[in-house]
Amino acid sequence: MILAVLVLSSACGGQAPKALGPSPKATASPASQPWVQDLTFSGELNGNLRLIAPSGPGQQSECTGHNARGGSVWAATIYGSIGGPEVWALVMVVRGYRGAGSYDQKSASVQVHSQDNQRGWQSFYANPVAFAILRGEESGTVDATLSNLTTGKPSLKVTGKWSCKA
Repeated sequence: MILAVLVLSSACGGQAPKALGPSPKATASPASQPWVQDLTFSGELNGNLRLIAPSGPGQQSECTGHNARGGSVWAATIYGSIGGPEVWALVMVVRGYRGAGSYDQKSASVQVHSQDNQRGWQSFYANPVAFAILRGEESGTVDATLSNLTTGKPSLKVTGKWSCKA
């Protein structure tokens, strides 16, 4: 799942996918202890994401977390409801990962999409992204402007604290 998103993210960013070494093992969310989020979405999609959605077919929150190696890719996919019953995916990717720290739109990308992939937003190089991964590599902050994948216009803001640990 994360690999497909990485290819999509690279393609949407206008950059050719780079050959990567073996992908780090992703950590999936345990059903008994959901990851807690504090994320706000504003613009074409409004609401807050507080808890991840239970895992199901085609819907499993996962994160490379501390399994990512320097120079590789760090990635997290978080599924949850944002101001309504529909479940959305938040995908965060850092290319050229160098450990806990701050990243901008040159190496970090953020995407939000519906489960059926009919609606989506993506950060592009011109969209501001401030993405931080804290020590432990399983939590941090995001402040990103995303463009609508249909119109190409900046129309969604994602801000707050994310976590891929119980």
